[in-house]
Amino acid sequence: MKAMTPRGEANYRTLVECCPEGVLVHDGQTILFANDALARLVGTRHGGALIGQAVLTLVHGDDRNLILAPASLLPDTAAAPLPVELRLLAADGTTVQVEASGQHLAYEGRPATQLMLRDVSHRRAIERELRDSAERFRNLTYLSSDFYWETDRQHRFTRYIYAPNHTPTQPIGAHIGKARWELPYTQPDEAGWVQHKATLEAHLPFRDFEFSRLNTSGEERYFAISGEPMYGPDDSFIGYRGVGRDITAKKHVEQSLRESETRFRSLSELSADWYWGQDEQYRFTRISTRVGNSVVANPAHLLGKKRWELPGCDPDDPLWNAHRATLDAHRPFRDFEYSKIDSKGNKRWCGVSGYPLLDAAGRFTGYHGFAKDITERRQSRDDLERFRAAVNALPDTIFIVDLHTLRYVDVNDEACRKLGYAREEIIGMPVWMVLAEYSKDQLREQYARLLEHPDQSDLVITRQRRKDGTTFPVEIRRRVVKTASSLLVLGTVRDITERLKGLRALEESEQRFRQLAENAPLVFWLE
Repeated sequence: MKAMTPRGEANYRTLVECCPEGVLVHDGQTILFANDALARLVGTRHGGALIGQAVLTLVHGDDRNLILAPASLLPDTAAAPLPVELRLLAADGTTVQVEASGQHLAYEGRPATQLMLRDVSHRRAIERELRDSAERFRNLTYLSSDFYWETDRQHRFTRYIYAPNHTPTQPIGAHIGKARWELPYTQPDEAGWVQHKATLEAHLPFRDFEFSRLNTSGEERYFAISGEPMYGPDDSFIGYRGVGRDITAKKHVEQSLRESETRFRSLSELSADWYWGQDEQYRFTRISTRVGNSVVANPAHLLGKKRWELPGCDPDDPLWNAHRATLDAHRPFRDFEYSKIDSKGNKRWCGVSGYPLLDAAGRFTGYHGFAKDITERRQSRDDLERFRAAVNALPDTIFIVDLHTLRYVDVNDEACRKLGYAREEIIGMPVWMVLAEYSKDQLREQYARLLEHPDQSDLVITRQRRKDGTTFPVEIRRRVVKTASSLLVLGTVRDITERLKGLRALEESEQRFRQLAENAPLVFWLE
């Protein structure tokens, strides 16, 4: 170790005072020299204030062995000393992270050690921030995706990192060095891969490209990946990086929904003539109709319109007011009937049922439902109502009996008035409860004879029993009627009480006349 000359020490002091890094010279116990840069590191006024202090007072307790064992700073080889990190204690009690390297020298004629102390606190803070950022990126990647990937210029995988809870379809490392389409896949088809390759060759970002592979168990797994191009310092393309998600569960749900939709549409076509959808303003947004439907010949003309805005509808009709109240209350409805004018100018009747639609937040978004052309049914019902009105106006009782069960199927109003029952009470009632003089077996024999001659009718005179138990004489004419699904007995019943009274009165009058004739003294003759 060569001692410095006074001139050399002066030059040394000038040099280290200009040094931006902290310089400390000590003899193993006491600080012999400290520059102002070091003073700024530890929060003192100037370097001279540190001279004479124990060197260990500047060093954190856990790092003092680095100062007392200078071999760690000063290797025996001729190579440059290796820097080590230690913590200095600042005047305010905080620590300063520094990188230290040292060498032996003679200072003021005695052996000493010189330490170069570089503040690395900012660098370490940046490194910690980078580590934290990388950790956050890793956590966000795991939360938002199932794997992270990178590729090179030829789109071959260079990195493939799985989230902890993701089960790979391929053995770990099987992707490295291969392009995505070079691994076994089930979807997409060749055209799908060509389109994806064109995106990559154009160095464009992409989102949610979907493909599927078989896992080691032979199960098909679906994935969606997103990626963006990477560029080097010279702005040249160096590959892609991105994330991917396992969307198998989503695909299964979508498949179930499609199957459900298919079943729904099939049932709709079987049970209805068209399916419709409306927005929150009750305007048609979708109409799916069967071919040949005369009510909705051109569905496109209905889109954007409300139901009561269709030709032939009167929006001021109380019927529509009640329907709109149901819609405004967002309640389901069934078999609402209305009429409209079709494309040929004919009046057609429709029967619709609908259900409200709500989004995930529970907000009303419209209606959807089914509809049927009920024109024929409505006409049949109108015809039946006119027929029933005519039958109810007849003075005689009309009844229909099921030949198999011997129970009333229908009666007119006169039957209810004569017997004292409500229609609901008579429908389903056994016939023998009304016909007072016949048993069930006797009625079955009579109806069997009628069935042998279906083109003929019979006439019986008997008595009917009222609800209060009283009876009255009737004349019944019956015949068998065959329908597509059953055998019925159609009959008319006429109350013959007054007729019998007239006959009895006539018989009594004739009887009195004979008696008078037999007892009279006169003789009658004819010439």
